[in-house]
Amino acid sequence: MELVGKKTLPQGLLGQAIDYTLKRWTALNQFVEDGTLEIDNNLIENSSQQRAGGKTNAGLQKPRK
Repeated sequence: MELVGKKTLPQGLLGQAIDYTLKRWTALNQFVEDGTLEIDNNLIENSSQQRAGGKTNAGLQKPRK
């Protein structure tokens, strides 16, 4: 990946993707090596949305007539 990154323009989409991946390489390897880690954080996001549920929808409701 480092070799391809050197041959790619850093402003291009591929260059940005390679840069993003290389910056997170340690965490990516931890995920691959440890089979118990979740690939996403939906459980955390869903639990935080439940606590703040009234806050997010309050401004979107139409007034009752």
